[in-house]
Amino acid sequence: MLDVEWKHLAHEILGLVEAGRFLVETEKAGEQDHFGVTNEIIRSARRIVDQLDRLAGRYSGSLPTPALTRLREFTQYFRQTFQTADGWPGIQGTLGALASFRTEFEFLLADAEVDARSLVARAFIHLNRSLVANSDLQRLWREAFDRNELACEKLGAVHLLSFGVWAFKVSGAGERTDLVMGTPLTDIATVRRAADVLVLTEWKVVRNPRDVGQAFDQARAQAHRYAVGILGGIELSSRRYAVLVSESALELPAAQEDRGIVYEPVNVAVHPLTPSRGRRSGRAAAR
Repeated sequence: MLDVEWKHLAHEILGLVEAGRFLVETEKAGEQDHFGVTNEIIRSARRIVDQLDRLAGRYSGSLPTPALTRLREFTQYFRQTFQTADGWPGIQGTLGALASFRTEFEFLLADAEVDARSLVARAFIHLNRSLVANSDLQRLWREAFDRNELACEKLGAVHLLSFGVWAFKVSGAGERTDLVMGTPLTDIATVRRAADVLVLTEWKVVRNPRDVGQAFDQARAQAHRYAVGILGGIELSSRRYAVLVSESALELPAAQEDRGIVYEPVNVAVHPLTPSRGRRSGRAAAR
């Protein structure tokens, strides 16, 4: 899995940089390296670059394009520049380059997550605003709301896909389940061709606003069962969504974080009050 392999390599880079720092701090640069420690560190740096090269090959189809491009550029640069590096100058060059790359690569991966979260947020905002503006769409959603959660899931999944977001839920065994078909989501090649991001969602119908907290907890518990490896480059790994479908707008609980994953509540109101109705209701109450 990309995220696991990269974290392992990132920790290796940090450890090697710390070893180099210790060596420099305990020896005066330029003094003789009696035990050949500098060259052993440089050899370790080269082994890490070999692993980075293999990482690029294994995940070329799933890494974000800017991250993959930078990864390939770095491995090529490292081999060309430090092919004969040794001693104290080699320590300075190889470890400095690795540390700089690690920071940049982390940023490129995180930037992809930011774009994915923005895309999901845009899709839900568009849905809620469409339910205010489009009476036909509102009717479809009200009918789904009256039926059950499955009907809401299907409508929601189709809407999200129009924004390039392929939403799925979790089965009892912790596997991906297609929201529209209700079957295991195994055709990942189709997902990659059709969508920009794959995201875990759990949908709950909330008929009483007082039950919003309980519904969020249930959705979060179901999403927590997810046990399949993250698909690097397409799957939003840092955030999961509890979609709470209600008649009118809900006051949502705060998002919850657990082991680095944010569980975010989202409300879809199938019968929202338009601003004009809200103002009329306010004036009536004032009288």
